[in-house]
Amino acid sequence: MMREVDHDDVGLDMTIYCERLAERLRSKGVPHPVAAAVALVARGHRGVDVEPFADAIGLAARELRQIEAGMVAFAELPDEIAFAFAAIPSASLFLMADFERRGSGGV
Repeated sequence: MMREVDHDDVGLDMTIYCERLAERLRSKGVPHPVAAAVALVARGHRGVDVEPFADAIGLAARELRQIEAGMVAFAELPDEIAFAFAAIPSASLFLMADFERRGSGGV
C-alpha cells in the first residue's frame, strides 16, 4: 500500500540529513556512502519504491539499487540522480560534493 506523501520542507535541511545518513553508511562500511545517501534521500523525498523512482527519472532499477548499496562512486553518479537530489528544497549537491571530498581525505 502506498501512502500519500505531503512534504513541508520548511525548516528541514536535507543536506544535513544526507550528510548524517552518509556518516551512518560510512560507519557500516559502505564503499561509497555519500553517493548512496544522495540516491536514498532523492528517492525517499518522493516517498516511492525503487522501481517507480527509477522509471520516473529514467534510470534502470538495477543501477539504482547498486547506487543505493554504495557500489557507485560519487563522481560516477548519473545525472538523473544528481538532478533529482538537487530539485529537493534545501538540498545542495555542491555541499554533498564537498562532504565527499572531505570524507575521502581531500583537503
